Amino acid sequence: MYVNPWPRFEGRLPDLPLPGHWHTDGFLGAVITGEDILAFKDRRRGLLSFIDDAFEIARARLGA
Repeated sequence: MYVNPWPRFEGRLPDLPLPGHWHTDGFLGAVITGEDILAFKDRRRGLLSFIDDAFEIARARLGA
């Protein structure tokens, strides 16, 4: 699962909440793996939290 900020961020990337990480080869995206999602005690809550956090980081960075 990934969230792509657009336009692409310039400079240092903001920290993502764990277990998320940035993918930067070929495209820029905040990524969480299927393995990480399956490891959540509450998968729905964990995934929605990751998506919400990634969107908030992108909004803040892009000034939206």
